[in-house]
Amino acid sequence: MNSARRFLFHHPDDAPLAGFDLPQPREREIAVHAQLWGWITEDDRQVLLDAGFGPDDLAALLEQ
Repeated sequence: MNSARRFLFHHPDDAPLAGFDLPQPREREIAVHAQLWGWITEDDRQVLLDAGFGPDDLAALLEQ
């Protein structure tokens, strides 16, 4: 139960979750609090820039 991400399966005749207060499903698996633009190679950054995709776009995408 502690490792479940979204679903818990059990036999319909069992009640293994009785008495447990379950959290809501996680909206995302991890949260990143780093400047990922700096981790991308210079050549790959240039490809993104040429396509009109910059550091602020990457940050906004990760916040979704």
